[in-house]
Amino acid sequence: MSPEEEKVQRLEQRIAQLEQALQEKNAPASSQPSVPPPMPHQEAPPTIPPPAPEIPPMLELAKELNCEKQIVLGYRDELFLLDEFRKQGEVYIATEDGSVGTEGNVLDAIRENGLTADVIYACGPLPMLRALKEYAAKEGIECWISMEERMACGIGACLACVCKSTEKDAHSNVKSKRVCKEGPVFRAEEVDF
Repeated sequence: MSPEEEKVQRLEQRIAQLEQALQEKNAPASSQPSVPPPMPHQEAPPTIPPPAPEIPPMLELAKELNCEKQIVLGYRDELFLLDEFRKQGEVYIATEDGSVGTEGNVLDAIRENGLTADVIYACGPLPMLRALKEYAAKEGIECWISMEERMACGIGACLACVCKSTEKDAHSNVKSKRVCKEGPVFRAEEVDF
């Protein structure tokens, strides 16, 4: 499989996972974590900072949240889906070289623009997620993280997609969570980087 085909496959999987999480959100109470319901009466709008490969599913999340949104997009180079995001909320851009928006990453854009939020929804590379988790904890902001791990079986049996967690998993009795089964969306305080 070519790198381009792998990227398309990962995006399709991420979209399917987000759709499932949204369906579970609307279903009766479940023991699995999922994206929390929209927060229409919040003091500050949520911040949604995805990097490029995860942008399409975050666009779907932005469409589902029925509230004011600050959308922080991090790009390495090619910008895409900007018009669609602008329909969903105020857009802030970070690029590694500073060619558009803030030079740096999404956290740099959040700080440079003085953004505040009641909740952050994030996905992307682990260093960015780690930084956003620390920022959210320091600022007292609720933070939800969508993890991306390679999934061999997709049902939790093989444990190929585990991530470190702060609490013991009932399945394996160790501090881990199966991204395919208990995730892919977790409260930031549930996962340990």
